[in-house]
Amino acid sequence: MKQQISECMDGELHAEVAAQLLDQMSKSADFQAEWTIYHMVSDGMCGSPDLSPGFAERLVARLADEPTILAPRQINKMGSNYGMYAMYAAASLAAVAVVGWVAFTPQLSPTAPQIARQETAAMP
Repeated sequence: MKQQISECMDGELHAEVAAQLLDQMSKSADFQAEWTIYHMVSDGMCGSPDLSPGFAERLVARLADEPTILAPRQINKMGSNYGMYAMYAAASLAAVAVVGWVAFTPQLSPTAPQIARQETAAMP
């Protein structure tokens, strides 16, 4: 089968045999993978670029032709931003509460850690 795929790519198969091969390949993921690998090997041997010449320019032109879609802002049903001001106030109160809690919590003063202990040897 691999030989037939190679011959089909080179145009060496008869049209009827090539049609049967392509029909079989359309039903098998393994054959499709072989087809892709053979084309990649062929492109590598021939030094073919991955993209056709002028691809980037054509892509930029097509993107420039695309319409720009701007979505309108969501209209606040209340007519003002009371909800946002309430959130700002709640965040501020939470910050004040945390600072107060930390500031007024009794702090235990730990004893200084003993880093090293020097033992004096008794002199004879």
